[in-house]
Amino acid sequence: MNLSMSESTGWHSQGELYSVMSITPRLIVDELRRRSIKHKIISVGPTHAFISYEDELGNTRYVRNVITDKSGALSSRVVDNKVDSYAIARGLGINIPDTIILCKGDSVDYGLLDSIGPMVVKPIDSAHGNGVTVSIGNRNDLDMAIAGARKFSNTIILQKHVEIFNDFRLLFIGGKFAAASKRVPASVIGDGVSNIASLIEEDNNSDRRQAGYSESLSLIPIDVARSFLGERFYNEVPMVGAEVQVVGMANIGMGGVAINVTDSIDGSLVDVASRFVGALDLDVCGIDFIADASDNYYFLEANASPSFGLHHYPNEGEAVDVTSIFVNLITRGFNR
Repeated sequence: MNLSMSESTGWHSQGELYSVMSITPRLIVDELRRRSIKHKIISVGPTHAFISYEDELGNTRYVRNVITDKSGALSSRVVDNKVDSYAIARGLGINIPDTIILCKGDSVDYGLLDSIGPMVVKPIDSAHGNGVTVSIGNRNDLDMAIAGARKFSNTIILQKHVEIFNDFRLLFIGGKFAAASKRVPASVIGDGVSNIASLIEEDNNSDRRQAGYSESLSLIPIDVARSFLGERFYNEVPMVGAEVQVVGMANIGMGGVAINVTDSIDGSLVDVASRFVGALDLDVCGIDFIADASDNYYFLEANASPSFGLHHYPNEGEAVDVTSIFVNLITRGFNR
């Protein structure tokens, strides 16, 4: 669905547009309304909302999700391209997992499974965990993962799988650290009777999970869980009280849990992320890091249009009003 102009009625009503917006632009509109700032929702699509507003000087300005009209086009494209992002990170001395780029037509070197070990396959430019497969240990699974990733991009990334002990999202607004969340992969709790497939179905049908990014947990994608669990999906019946991870990624859109760690995040990690943001002069950026059990950090990816929802509605910990920080930025100026 893509709502904007209509030939028969002109603009859709602001209420119609607001009702189909995702959580982040909705938070922005709510804050603009709260401050009585003149604004208009211009269009809403499956992955965007385009909004005009008036700054403190009375100028009409624009924002698309959280990408401002001051954002550099090159910076946004670099961030959306994982290969370019990795090149920037590597140049800044930031750790990344061992990475191989596989372009369309390239043959697969299965020997990587022996030399590198278990692998992760991901498209070069997708988001929300789409097309990502983790912990691949054999040729058949690697072929299937590559085929799945190529549904989203012809160029894909093969990366050394890191046994994740922690997964963090750091949010920067106006070039400054604003919030951090620890992300935990989706899981279900056993009852001693139901298999994992039934437990996921029951959890998805509960009030605590809703479609998309919202105040609740997101739905657990069945196909992703089935791929991650293999035969366990239907055959395993967890014991009473046993917690079972059901997807390989901690992505919030994949049903993951967000824990606010803004006040406790490692300061050295904030400094590393700040170097990346500063190099690209990004107005808003979400940066993902993973850490192994020895606290070795690895840059995972950056996002030029990160969700504010996990900071406003963490599943654990206090909320952080990052939208207010963002609206201060777009209405009062971009001097850092």
